[in-house]
Amino acid sequence: MKVFFALLFITLTILFGEQNSSKVCEISKKDFDYYSNQKIELIIPSKFSIGKNQIEIKLSKSKFPSGYNVVAFIDIEKFSSKKEPEVENGIPFSSIEFYEKGKYELLLNVNLIYRSSWAGVQVASLARQIIKTTIQ
Repeated sequence: MKVFFALLFITLTILFGEQNSSKVCEISKKDFDYYSNQKIELIIPSKFSIGKNQIEIKLSKSKFPSGYNVVAFIDIEKFSSKKEPEVENGIPFSSIEFYEKGKYELLLNVNLIYRSSWAGVQVASLARQIIKTTIQ
């Protein structure tokens, strides 16, 4: 009887287990290329100051079909102050709050992410910029 249930379990696992991922995860290269090849305008303050500073990200194609997302994030690469600045990432605005005078190096990334299913993801870098600033 144990052998029967073991064989039944194995058979059902094979029949209803993992689906063919080539049918589940269809990513249209043509559509992805269309949305990933767009003009990005980064509006970065010419001079940063202590307090909250805003960076605006303008996309030439701002409407996306289901499954597409644009994400922006700021990494703090280097800083000479004692307290690390705080970042609020977002689209169309990201902000960074400085608490002290010092030298800072930031990395701003804007990426297009397309997820057609749990199994398939494509990512394209839309913009990447190093920002160096000194706050006095």
